[in-house]
Amino acid sequence: MFPYFTQIDTINLGENVSYVKEDAFSGYNSLNSVSLNNDYQVSIFKTALHELLGHGTGKLFKIDENGNYNFDIEKTINPLTKEKIKTYYLPGETYETKFSSNCRALEEGRADYMALYLVFDKRAQNIFEFNENEYEDVIYIMWLSMFVSGILGIGSYHNGKWKNPYSLERFIFLNYVFKNQELGKEIVAFNIDEAKNSFKLVINKNNLINYGKNIVGEILMKIHIAKCIGDVKSVEDFVNKYQVVDEYMKNIYGMVPFTFTVKKQMNVDLIMEESNEKQIIKINQYPSTPLGFIKSVVDRFGLDYNEITYKQWTKYYDPFKKSQ
Repeated sequence: MFPYFTQIDTINLGENVSYVKEDAFSGYNSLNSVSLNNDYQVSIFKTALHELLGHGTGKLFKIDENGNYNFDIEKTINPLTKEKIKTYYLPGETYETKFSSNCRALEEGRADYMALYLVFDKRAQNIFEFNENEYEDVIYIMWLSMFVSGILGIGSYHNGKWKNPYSLERFIFLNYVFKNQELGKEIVAFNIDEAKNSFKLVINKNNLINYGKNIVGEILMKIHIAKCIGDVKSVEDFVNKYQVVDEYMKNIYGMVPFTFTVKKQMNVDLIMEESNEKQIIKINQYPSTPLGFIKSVVDRFGLDYNEITYKQWTKYYDPFKKSQ
């Protein structure tokens, strides 16, 4: 079971949730004897951390039209530089206007990296009722999923530019970890078989548990602080350095089977119902087909259509009108 969040935000924990199935990655990555029976719940766990504590945290340091700061400019210290805050948001500036083209990738990355950092916190795992024996596996599964997404995301990299902000932030994570792991403390590696034109993604589980939190903390600190104080220059330098897909990574992506895709294995419809004055959650599973989609809508909203909506549709609908 997983908790239903109240008085914070309304989120669909089934949104953008995908399985990491053992058979889907056979011959593709080394699973290090990890049981993936609870991978769907791990995905829900990651979504909750991503949405609530990723997007839901972070103060923007500002100065208003009257010259008043919303922070103590004399005492507040930048943890990265150990100096006073030198940048902040001017009147009328927002995160989106200040960071422009990189804002989406940075924000989604910040939320993802927050989840990958907080997964090491046993208190967070306890909320989702993972037991002590599952602690390391939960971390492993979440990081494995992120690494695989980073590899597959290379497909959206064309002519030196990224077409998808999610693919960009996940590749940056993979690239940063791969290039900054210390000798003897390696977390991720690629075992390449040139003869078979294939590779295995190998994660050292012990090193992940011991050193993973620190390395994702480095990335999170850079991006989180940059957003808070509006430090565009530092984060642009960071992105420009790690967004580049070099020949090694291009070679890795070229070995990914053409037919390999990660698909949603379950479509989830969360329905709140009243039962003896207690709220319960029912999880209905539907096939990934047009019929499955229609069935989910009918189950959710019933067969009675909205008369006003129908009249508006018939008023403007012209089956013979060509699409513009």
